[in-house]
Amino acid sequence: MRLVHCIGHQMSIEDAKMLAISVLLLTLLIKKEFLSHF
Repeated sequence: MRLVHCIGHQMSIEDAKMLAISVLLLTLLIKKEFLSHF
């Protein structure tokens, strides 16, 4: 539990932005793959 707490404190705004962008790109990729099947 302490480890998660520590990681939460270490995570900066930049890390959060990178994570958000990665998720967004992944979502777009999945959508593209999904749509290309039709």
